[in-house]
Amino acid sequence: MTYDLVLLPTAEEQLAELPKRIQRQVVSRLERLAAHPTAGDTRALTGRLKGISRLRVGDYRVAFQSDQQTHQLVAISIGHRAKFYGDLARRQTEM
Repeated sequence: MTYDLVLLPTAEEQLAELPKRIQRQVVSRLERLAAHPTAGDTRALTGRLKGISRLRVGDYRVAFQSDQQTHQLVAISIGHRAKFYGDLARRQTEM
């Protein structure tokens, strides 16, 4: 079952700030994940980030949620692993 890929505005901005080579890798991996939702280096997050999963793309991470009812894969945040989890947790607290 193929999912529709949706990038939230924040994720789009973060993607645009990455080097072009990394942008291509992230988009390719997201498209592959949307085509095969159970494949890829993904992991469900825990604690305050429960309900969100992450996709590993080298040293970068993509936070996403998949909705089985609407068949959407929603990219929430994209960033380097060094600051990714702290930034994501802070953003989730603000929401």
